[in-house]
Amino acid sequence: MDDSKTMIVQWCHEQGLLGLMPHSISQVVLAPHVEKFPKSDAIVHKKAGNRPPSSIQWQVQYARTSRGWSESRLPTASRGAIEPGVLTQRGTYESLQHLAHFFPKVARPDISDEWKTHRYPLPLTPKFWSEYGESLSDFLFAAHMLRLSVDAMALKKNPRSQVDQQRMFALEAFLDPLLTPIGFTYGLQSGVGVVPRLYAGSLLAAFAAMALEDVPKGQIKRCPVCGSPFVAGAHQQTLYCSKRCRWTAQRRAYRKRKRADEIEGG
Repeated sequence: MDDSKTMIVQWCHEQGLLGLMPHSISQVVLAPHVEKFPKSDAIVHKKAGNRPPSSIQWQVQYARTSRGWSESRLPTASRGAIEPGVLTQRGTYESLQHLAHFFPKVARPDISDEWKTHRYPLPLTPKFWSEYGESLSDFLFAAHMLRLSVDAMALKKNPRSQVDQQRMFALEAFLDPLLTPIGFTYGLQSGVGVVPRLYAGSLLAAFAAMALEDVPKGQIKRCPVCGSPFVAGAHQQTLYCSKRCRWTAQRRAYRKRKRADEIEGG
């Protein structure tokens, strides 16, 4: 619907994209490319009495770590190159077509083979965000996974009822994949020194981790009007997820009181 589309676009404008590609992929191996041989290395060759080559073939690899993404460039011969592709968080090795799905400017596979040789930028860099995109279906599916996971966090004991069993299934099926990019690392705080920190590999993972952290504090609540789970934040007395739901509840209460008064008076 047009109104819901506008809401999603506005949300992304304020929060950013969910980061589904860096969330679901842990390693990227690009296709080898040829560059002009570096001048500094050519000088070394000449001093050693050797004739430097005019070009060199490189293969770029990206890897997700507990502190972010790292890049490595390895010189490789035409027969020594690694098969280009991506390693997903499920442990499968897929072709670069899986990566091209997140870059709208790369020509579709049924039109061109550009996806095989495109110089995809290092994840989470400004160049990456300028080229990156997420399809609406992917965005909504990930949001739905997060919604089900937050809803399942209402589980208070070992599942016995059918509802609790469904919540447990949602936690096992959705929450673990949502938290996978979270890395335990460290930072340096002035006056304190080295301190432990969590690194979220995507906005989606950050939301899941924040919700999980808020559960023991009793800040995850369910709106009595629309049924949506929400974070109460510092205001524990908050009952509704939004002003709209609060106004709806107030109007319903007003109509209920008015009907009761009419019955008593008449």
